[in-house]
Amino acid sequence: MSDDDDSDDINIDNTQFSMEEIPMNQIFQKAVVLQRSGDRQGALREYNHFLKVAETHQVDRALYAEVYANMAAIYAMQGKGVDGNSADDAKEMRDKAKEAFQQALQYRPSLGSAWVNLALLQLADGKELGA
Repeated sequence: MSDDDDSDDINIDNTQFSMEEIPMNQIFQKAVVLQRSGDRQGALREYNHFLKVAETHQVDRALYAEVYANMAAIYAMQGKGVDGNSADDAKEMRDKAKEAFQQALQYRPSLGSAWVNLALLQLADGKELGA
């Protein structure tokens, strides 16, 4: 890209991105890195930031599915009590996980991992309730 190019687009590896998409991608990637490194609160903060920014821009709604699925995975982990949560807090986290998986499916009904994880959460809750 030359200095005299007035375009608002960037070409990376033969893929055209608008200048607005780059920061969105960076927010998402930062959240993923935080999640993978075990910083669940930091990841949730970045995923929520992504959603706020996405609402003010024309972002493909299919991208929301990935964000909600990743948030749901974090809530599900917290629902297992890995963060030292009480039983009530763990149930609240599992409920948040179910809601987030449902939101992911709203944006991308073909997201198989969300269906599977939602079913596993429902089965786990059924066992706890004696069903």
